[in-house]
Amino acid sequence: MSFSLAPFLSPQSWPPPLPPAQSEIMKVVNLKQAILQAWKERWSDYQWAINMKKFFPKGATWDILNLADALLEQAMIGPSPNPLILSYLKYAISSQMVSYSSVLTAISKFDDFSRDLCVQALLDIMDMFCDRLSCHGKAEECI
Repeated sequence: MSFSLAPFLSPQSWPPPLPPAQSEIMKVVNLKQAILQAWKERWSDYQWAINMKKFFPKGATWDILNLADALLEQAMIGPSPNPLILSYLKYAISSQMVSYSSVLTAISKFDDFSRDLCVQALLDIMDMFCDRLSCHGKAEECI
């Protein structure tokens, strides 16, 4: 007796059709889950970038998904910043996965200035690219 999968695997049915595009909310949830998985498994920043591109293939716009915001939110949960998650953010900045403006927007949401180590970490991140920023206007407006 022979068995064939041919009736089940017609050219139209394989590979199975992709599900409808996920909503932006689900993508953000998946993004946060991926960040937590990377942290739990202690991925290097390079491994993290490779795996993120696998999880969110072509078409994933990191600024739309608020990658910088998600990373900073996770990094700043405890009394001191999480160095591993901060390394992911620094890698994302240096490899231009995220724009400077999205990083600045994420940093501007931080408001607990009593946490010295977190503030210092944010200043270090800003120092990575502050020389690439410019302002055309009054000094007060640029600050």
